[in-house]
Amino acid sequence: MTTTGAPRSIYLPRAFEAHDLAELHDLIDAHSFGMLIAPGEDGVPMIAHLPFLLERDSGPHGSTSMQ
Repeated sequence: MTTTGAPRSIYLPRAFEAHDLAELHDLIDAHSFGMLIAPGEDGVPMIAHLPFLLERDSGPHGSTSMQ
């Protein structure tokens, strides 16, 4: 299966929406292990588990970099 055009969005129910940046930063600091998800050549997502370091003051929303 191949995909073309605009990237697809992931459905996010309203109950799981988060808008408080400080709360999101606290969550990242407490659980600094994430998944990098990218589309594979055959359309199947590739997933890599990576540790992240949050830089709260880098950019308007903070920035993450791999440790």
